[in-house]
Amino acid sequence: MVRNQRHRSRVAQAATEYMMVVSVIIIAVVGASYAYVPTFRNGVACLADEVSTMLDTGRIGNAGIKRDDGAGAAGCCSGGCGNNTSRTATAVPPAGS
Repeated sequence: MVRNQRHRSRVAQAATEYMMVVSVIIIAVVGASYAYVPTFRNGVACLADEVSTMLDTGRIGNAGIKRDDGAGAAGCCSGGCGNNTSRTATAVPPAGS
């Protein structure tokens, strides 16, 4: 029984170490992409702007319920990012209708 517990502990430790190595590699790739690829940097800035707008207004595109008068942040991505300008989000109807 003790041997089985040791084996599980080693397996769990190996899995944790594997996840740590993978996460470090991913962070390195993202960091290098951000530093050397302007398109990636612009995409990150656009994503940050869109997330800020979503958090300010409580809406994603036209979907969701407004939290305020709609005067949230409007930045570089108000019309969509890159070639993805044909979004088809629709407003969510109120509950019970």
